[in-house]
Amino acid sequence: MTWYPVQVSLPGAGMIAVLGKPYETLTDGFIQDWMFELARTHEVSPDYLLVSQEIRSELHRIVQDDLHLWQWAAHHARDADTGEVAERYPNKITGKSLGIVVFPGLPAKVLFVASLLEMRDEKTHIDGITRIVTRTYAGIWENKE
Repeated sequence: MTWYPVQVSLPGAGMIAVLGKPYETLTDGFIQDWMFELARTHEVSPDYLLVSQEIRSELHRIVQDDLHLWQWAAHHARDADTGEVAERYPNKITGKSLGIVVFPGLPAKVLFVASLLEMRDEKTHIDGITRIVTRTYAGIWENKE
């Protein structure tokens, strides 16, 4: 199994943790199996699916072919807190929705998930002429509470 871990730091806001997993055929079973593996093995519950336009079309096909997924997507399209309409996909393992974010140029046949980790603490230490900044971030599960 190949993973593509990436972390992007947003100073003052937090860090975006990203994981990618290649696939041959995208199915709901593939997505839910991966969500189960992330939750059970790594205690990770992502917030977003990062997809290319092609993968977005595949997700639409999956949702349209399954009446329960279609009803779920129609019911959860509007965010209860902000009122914004967005595409979402169910994480059946945690019962939460994954926001779908389209990024043109992502590789084909690789699905990415992401979460924003909020910065907890930042400490600066001067060591001679070197300034050392240490940032700690809340863990994935800590962000969920």
